[in-house]
Amino acid sequence: MFSHDNTVRLDFKDICFDVDVKGKKKRILNNISGYVNPGEILYIMGPSGGGKTTLLDFLCNRTK
Repeated sequence: MFSHDNTVRLDFKDICFDVDVKGKKKRILNNISGYVNPGEILYIMGPSGGGKTTLLDFLCNRTK
């Protein structure tokens, strides 16, 4: 049986992420916000090159 007594809600707000491309800054994520309630599944959908993996890496603290 699953209990919601000690659960955590994941919130993220106004995430921006820039990378260097040929000496210039390119914004990959621009003001991304959202949340996931306990017991829910988060789907991240979008076109190829849309920043889905970058967002996941950022949320998992795998970016520099």
